[in-house]
Amino acid sequence: MKLWKHQEDTLIEAKSLAKAGHKRIGLGLPCGAGKTAIMFEIAKSAIAKGKRVAIYSCRRSNTKQIMDSAARNGIKAGVVASEFSTDADPTAPLQICQLQTVAARLGNYRHMFPFADVVIVDEAHQQTGEQAEKVFNKHVGAGAILLGFTATPVNMGGLYEKLVCKASFDQLLQCNAHLPVMCFGPDRPDLDRLKTSQSGEFSQQVNIKLNEPKRIFGTVFENWQRLNPEGLSTIGFAPGVKESRYFHEKFVANDVTSAHVDGERVAIATRNSSGIIEDNEYMSDASSREAVFEGSRSGDIQIIWNRFVLREAIDLPHVYCCVLACSMGARSTYLQSAGRVLRYHPDLEHVVLIDHGGNIDRHGLPNQEQDWELGDTNRSVHTKRKENLQSQKSADSEEPICCPKCDSYRTHGAECPNCGWKHKMSIRKVRQLDGTVLVKKGRIVKHKPDKTFDDILRGRLYAGYRIGHSVKQAYRTAVTEANSKDIVPVAKTIRLPNSGHESWNRPVRQVYPKFRPKGL
Repeated sequence: MKLWKHQEDTLIEAKSLAKAGHKRIGLGLPCGAGKTAIMFEIAKSAIAKGKRVAIYSCRRSNTKQIMDSAARNGIKAGVVASEFSTDADPTAPLQICQLQTVAARLGNYRHMFPFADVVIVDEAHQQTGEQAEKVFNKHVGAGAILLGFTATPVNMGGLYEKLVCKASFDQLLQCNAHLPVMCFGPDRPDLDRLKTSQSGEFSQQVNIKLNEPKRIFGTVFENWQRLNPEGLSTIGFAPGVKESRYFHEKFVANDVTSAHVDGERVAIATRNSSGIIEDNEYMSDASSREAVFEGSRSGDIQIIWNRFVLREAIDLPHVYCCVLACSMGARSTYLQSAGRVLRYHPDLEHVVLIDHGGNIDRHGLPNQEQDWELGDTNRSVHTKRKENLQSQKSADSEEPICCPKCDSYRTHGAECPNCGWKHKMSIRKVRQLDGTVLVKKGRIVKHKPDKTFDDILRGRLYAGYRIGHSVKQAYRTAVTEANSKDIVPVAKTIRLPNSGHESWNRPVRQVYPKFRPKGL
């Protein structure tokens, strides 16, 4: 198969780094950019040279997909995964390994470690913890080169030493890897001042509270019908498993064929020969999930609901619409979930993303270019985006604009390309916990001018007033802070005492009574 240019560029850069002696290389490619093709191009080349290859997955469905890809590429593979014990073959040149199984067998003499010359890690951002570190360090220590593939390279700084990101969204559109995406934000919860965990996620409890299905089902269903009038294949993300099941049951009650998938159970509601929808439940395994995907492909199932089990390693290019009925604090979760609908399909001209969780407001459009760096975390990329937006004036801001008439997002311009409505600022419908909806206008992240020495000095004088510092002490701390930020320590609007004046050694509260903090 002929590779696309961004795939070739990725391979060339990875090979160059490997020749330079780097053993731990991360490779970032957006969802749908064809990372599996690059993985097997590397695997086939290595095997042809007599080398051993190991590909690591992080879950059962991911392992099965890699097994199927190996078969399509004509590569003999063995599997190191407890769920696929009958497919084990230690003599095969390619070993498809489930991380949990290999980690559990470390130190067990009855199980051979899958030593390899080339170790490929799929969904590498999910395989960076202590378990992964032990396994991959053993591989690298034995001389292997480690290649970690992911669409969202976060939390990889501890395991990898270089990061390659060569694919742009423009390239993916041009080579028919992606489709244009139309994004809509009919409503969203109030995420102002909401804190995230260390991983960058909102807590599930908070997520459910903000996106209570009983409160938002009406707008979710109404806008799904409005923006997807033909009822084309859809994937929906809910804030929890129970909530996913609730959406599934309510869509069925409104005469829509639906499915719900979680780690334990699968519900499938399709029409019988009489046209009546029947809802049946099964154990969640490879066959029941494949039945859901096949029903989605054939059109027998219009929407698939889940929490997060379908956000990664699921290839459903026929899906036209994605509904986000939950809030995603982490950039990686958002991009992986929205990425389910970006892939190219010959029967579609574009795809649709309907966001009820404020995710576009928080993270940007799913096809915006991402400036990934090795060492990024979900919290650091959010902070970086916020600081970048704060530095931009309104006319130049990269913050998406939401149309008040049709709820569609765009990147720039005064006219909505979807409905033609002309307006100067975003207008967003924000849900409050009491059920009321507030209309908020303008930017979410306000422009924050660069800090001046006067700003720093003003803050130090307020602090000096509170803790009893002299003017001299407050000034010196302000100068130290300014120098650390490459700001020239010259006051322009705050009048300072002349050098040597007795006021330098007097308390701030005596010299500058106007800097008295509130509450004192």
